[in-house]
Amino acid sequence: MTGDQQLADLLDLPFDQYQRYRIAGDILAILTRQGVLRDPPTILDVGGYPGLLPRFVAIPGARTVVMDVVPDTSSARRYGYTYVIGSGMELPFPDGAFDLVISNSLLHHIGDPTAVLDEIARVAGPSGRVLLRDLRRPPRGLMPAWIAWHGRHYRGEMRRLYRDSVAAAFTPEEMAIVVRHSRLAGAAVSDAGPYLVVARDGTNRRGLQLAARPGSPRKPTPPPEERP
Repeated sequence: MTGDQQLADLLDLPFDQYQRYRIAGDILAILTRQGVLRDPPTILDVGGYPGLLPRFVAIPGARTVVMDVVPDTSSARRYGYTYVIGSGMELPFPDGAFDLVISNSLLHHIGDPTAVLDEIARVAGPSGRVLLRDLRRPPRGLMPAWIAWHGRHYRGEMRRLYRDSVAAAFTPEEMAIVVRHSRLAGAAVSDAGPYLVVARDGTNRRGLQLAARPGSPRKPTPPPEERP
């Protein structure tokens, strides 16, 4: 497949999907130049949209595995990656199998993602990098303005799905509590505009973590007006 064909495919993606995976591809390129990944590296995308990550990974010999709960009918063969059907609660891979584990917009679908974070930490091993990005829930009073601005490109059903997803998402403080109670404890939790990010550098497992207020690792139930 030519570069022009790949670019045309990427431009057909929804803007948010394009941005998420473009950023992941950029990070992979930086890590590769720095020589901190094995050669060739092994990469896992948990809950990945079929075929997106491999389109951004321009690393010769990289072994990319995408795992989700839905079948991938054609993209794996087309883009040369391995697709596995499975659950993030029980990743079907050995300990320390991957140099980098990423995930985009998965955690807000899970009431308590501790088990998923445990599994991600396990397959990344003590030296593996982890990069997770998800939607961020704003304070209750900001919800209408938040949806109006960050969801301004969506209409109809897509707008409703976006609103419900934001209402089901975590705040950075809540995610810091969840991370602290998981095997990813010490990973950095931060906010990036309408998103939150969980990141672990394999060379510095503790990282910088938001101060988490005491409480249960489970996500608080959203108020009635914010529930999906």
